[in-house]
Amino acid sequence: MKKVISNKRKLLLSFMIISIMIVAVFLINIKESKVSAALPVSVIKYDANDNSSVFPDSYKAYVQAIKREHPNWIIKAFYTNLDWGDSVNSETQNGKSRIINSSTYSNWINYSGDVQAGYATANSKAVAYVMDPRNFINEKDIFQFKVSDISPEIDSVQAVEKSLNGTVIASDGYTNIYYNGSSWVDMGKSYSQIIHEAGRNLGVSPTFIASRLRQETSGNILSANMTAINGRHPKYPGYFNFFNIGAYDSSGAVSLGVAYAYKMGWNTPEKAINGGMSKIYKDYIKYGQNTVYFQKFDVANPYGNASALYTYQYMTNILAPVGEAYYAYIGYRDSGMLNSNFTFYIPVYENMPLTASAHPDSVVTPSNYDGTDIVYLDDVSDSGVTDIFKIRSGPGTNYDVIATIREDREGAEARNKFVRTQKGTNGWDRILLSDGREGYVYQSYVMQYNYVHIDSVNFNEGNVTLKLGETKNLVYSIIPNNSYIKTVSFKSSNSGIVSVDSGGNITANGIGSADVTVTTLDGNKTATCKVTVGSIKATNISLPAKEYSVLSGNYINLIPTIEPDNTTDNSYDIAIEDSNIAIVENGKIKGINAGNTKVTFTTKDGSNLSFSITLKVVGSVDVKFDESLTVNDGYVSNIVLSTNVEELKQKIKTDNRIRILDKNRTEKNNEAIIGTGDIIQILDENSSLIEYSVVIYGDVNGDGIISATDYVLIKNHIMDVSKLQGISNLAADKNNDGVISAVDYVLVKNYIMED
Repeated sequence: MKKVISNKRKLLLSFMIISIMIVAVFLINIKESKVSAALPVSVIKYDANDNSSVFPDSYKAYVQAIKREHPNWIIKAFYTNLDWGDSVNSETQNGKSRIINSSTYSNWINYSGDVQAGYATANSKAVAYVMDPRNFINEKDIFQFKVSDISPEIDSVQAVEKSLNGTVIASDGYTNIYYNGSSWVDMGKSYSQIIHEAGRNLGVSPTFIASRLRQETSGNILSANMTAINGRHPKYPGYFNFFNIGAYDSSGAVSLGVAYAYKMGWNTPEKAINGGMSKIYKDYIKYGQNTVYFQKFDVANPYGNASALYTYQYMTNILAPVGEAYYAYIGYRDSGMLNSNFTFYIPVYENMPLTASAHPDSVVTPSNYDGTDIVYLDDVSDSGVTDIFKIRSGPGTNYDVIATIREDREGAEARNKFVRTQKGTNGWDRILLSDGREGYVYQSYVMQYNYVHIDSVNFNEGNVTLKLGETKNLVYSIIPNNSYIKTVSFKSSNSGIVSVDSGGNITANGIGSADVTVTTLDGNKTATCKVTVGSIKATNISLPAKEYSVLSGNYINLIPTIEPDNTTDNSYDIAIEDSNIAIVENGKIKGINAGNTKVTFTTKDGSNLSFSITLKVVGSVDVKFDESLTVNDGYVSNIVLSTNVEELKQKIKTDNRIRILDKNRTEKNNEAIIGTGDIIQILDENSSLIEYSVVIYGDVNGDGIISATDYVLIKNHIMDVSKLQGISNLAADKNNDGVISAVDYVLVKNYIMED
């Protein structure tokens, strides 16, 4: 039986073949300046028990289907917090998205755009199709969403070799050699080993690197056209650029790439692979662009450190993520690792269409796509026999069958009903299956179902009164009761006062009134309920103790507890009986002169509740530290490693009580080891009068020892991977010269090795 290849696979295969003849993907030469406005921060959501639960409804079926096939896969929703329409429009502008200039892709091309190096500007329909993740949540294509972090148990040398299968650098005789411009050189290791080591050093999946290398160059070091990797460029012989870094869209892209390699000194494949991936890591992955998809479409900002979006993109070819995903899939499949614990970030945008964006080759007749176009299947050419309908993944018989529906009984009422989500795509209709997936069926089999429509909808209550923070479910009725489609939606006129969820549950968020409207999907019938939210007054105000102390000239910040928690106005006044002893500044109490005074806290919401404490202002405190310790600007250093709390207390002389807290301000017991970030408190009764912070140079993470964790933190700081802040920044300066440098890294490393 001849194997039928789907249209999408045909496009992918043709893309792969053409990419061998010409460089398939180029870096985008962005000249526009970075934007300065605050950018939306991406949010990653995950439910270990049900991966699909964190996704919008239109995604759920796809996620559930792939999880049934691969239950070990970890699928997370990556909410970009970007508008879908804005994103597609941005990625369509300024040559950011291109497609091979071939008749195969005639429906993908914007013919008013430019053509460079065999690539034409992609049109908005093509961009929407490849940007819509729902089109690619399947076993092969999903690898464009795989997180690029290395997994030692998955990313083996064998998996790299499988990803490179079929390329010259994976064939006998060429796995470990290169041409240096005049002769062949034996590297002493294979390309697969070099890639694996590069990934291990960067913490990046080697299979990701192998797929990227193959996508960029096809790994063909023998081809006359591949002067970026064959060592035979006429101007720069013996230089290599396996990732086309600097090869911007132009007729001379390859020459630009090799010139960049010459500038960087990449005169061996190993230098080119290590240097190229290091740049990809620093320019993309460290900013959250850690999937192939995100390196094509710059829509990720999970760390909040992006200075622009839709701007810093590794590639312009819109099919490149699909191509790289395919190579990664092959590598894992053929190495027996396909059911490993992969992690995927599936992008989600705001205001996405209810169904997946159409394939560029589809021709669609307008129809009702809002969920009320109900159909059933019937082959009217026969009667009284079982009808069998094959539901396919695309609009044509060359697409895979994803479901088979059998209908044994005649008549509309006896047959399964479906929502038609798209009508007339090349003679095929798209329907929504019972498991939530969508598939295509031959249009002549699709029959319109005439069902009972809604006449009206009503709330059981026209007016509702709530207290702030209170919740309630709004009950509604649909007439007639036997209406076929009873789906409704809810909306609040002011969610700041009253919010409502998809089940009609309302929550009082602010004082005032708002209208909550229910709207039926069928016929857009509406009803409105007015919700009024009243205020909640305080019932109590208190502090944990009746007496507190503060050092003269210092501040104490006392915040009383006001009950209940949802009190509408939880503000309060502070009154000090003797202003010669203490005063209020910026909401804090400042000690002025030694003595005692009464301080009263009073609610301001009209309940007029009050709570009073006695404040003791202490004139001075005598504290003396052992000569072995260094005290400077509120920091205590020179503490010997493995010193415990009791031993440190013995080195501090004072008549006051001493308390030592960890960096989370939890009191440590006497046997606990002192570490960076610990806090030494000098107390009067239970009030802290003076505080010092502990710094142990070399103990960056504050666990009281100097270990590999600390030197990794220092290295990452120096390499600009992850900057240290606050007291950790002080502790990283091992030689205490005011600068965190390689010297500190070496000192810490040597200390560990000697230990």
